[in-house]
Amino acid sequence: MKLNLRLVFALLVSTVTATASGPLFAQADCSYADGVCNMRASVFVISTDYFPFGSAVRIGPSLLVTNRHLVVDLETIEITLGDGRKVTGNIVPTSYPGDLVLIEADLGDGPVATIDTDSDQGPYQTVGAELATNQVRVYPAGMRLVQGQGTGVRLHHQAFSQPGNSGGALVDHEGELVAIVASGGQGMNEAVPATELVRLQSMSGPEYSDQSRRIGLAYRGCDQMVDEARGIRGTMSLEVQADLQQACLATGNRQMIDFAATEAGRHGAYELSVELFEMALEMDPDAVKTRLSYLVTLHLLSRYRQEVPIIRALLPLIPEDPQLQRFAIQAGKWGGDPELATLGVELVRAHNPQMAEAAQRFLDADIPAPPSR
Repeated sequence: MKLNLRLVFALLVSTVTATASGPLFAQADCSYADGVCNMRASVFVISTDYFPFGSAVRIGPSLLVTNRHLVVDLETIEITLGDGRKVTGNIVPTSYPGDLVLIEADLGDGPVATIDTDSDQGPYQTVGAELATNQVRVYPAGMRLVQGQGTGVRLHHQAFSQPGNSGGALVDHEGELVAIVASGGQGMNEAVPATELVRLQSMSGPEYSDQSRRIGLAYRGCDQMVDEARGIRGTMSLEVQADLQQACLATGNRQMIDFAATEAGRHGAYELSVELFEMALEMDPDAVKTRLSYLVTLHLLSRYRQEVPIIRALLPLIPEDPQLQRFAIQAGKWGGDPELATLGVELVRAHNPQMAEAAQRFLDADIPAPPSR
């Protein structure tokens, strides 16, 4: 997808020593643990006609993995080697429904990522391409937020991620591959667990060409509809709502459905926004950013009682988030949960003390709830 569409980011053991054919490093001296720094040699800068800058992780001598949203329905990508040479990578067709694809390429000698097998709980670090330098670097650590159980759920974390990191590696303190970076923003980032690589490989090969093209075209179509929606001034027409819903549901990607839900809400299609967010949460009930975005739509509709259980589930994960604190105070006050409202004020006092007096005044004031819609 285009860089202006989203701010994304998006089973093998070997020695990890840099070689001339490996990636370029943005940090001449890496101050993190050796295993984490060495992982740079297994992450590559990639580029496509559709998405000009991203990352990919080496999981075999001639095999990389990256995000589907970077390659959509394309058949080849460009890979930058450490000596500056460009080589062509061939996208392996797949019917895998998540945001991953495999790439086959002649990468020369070099290390392969070691897959984490012990369910490491963090902290994690992103290893990915840096747009400013066109090289691979390690980013600051962050903790795990949550990862649900089941196929299709993502690992939600707070390791720093930025544009260009999509398709890169999320690693533990030993530098083992925990997940493939998929998206990020506002300290609520997502990655596809490395355990999904086995399923991806089992669903990849030439026999999946037709299914792979259909999935890729669905990603392209959703991108196009989301871009069109962003250009709308005023309320979204019923026709655009229907097209947006159809295009993004066809991807089967929760993140793409989130984009559609957000744009629907921004342009007054609140019921569609609610419907799409609820579909997304059926796919990944613990998705942190999805739940927070869903709360925004519910808040605009003044559905405070419906917000309360979502807020209570999110507060232990991101208590420092100022928007969530505000929702807790207002939804608690107007949604029949005064203890939640009080907790919201306490969190404001702890994390945003400059706003504590105003928050307490609001809680104490006799302000009727806006009517729900």
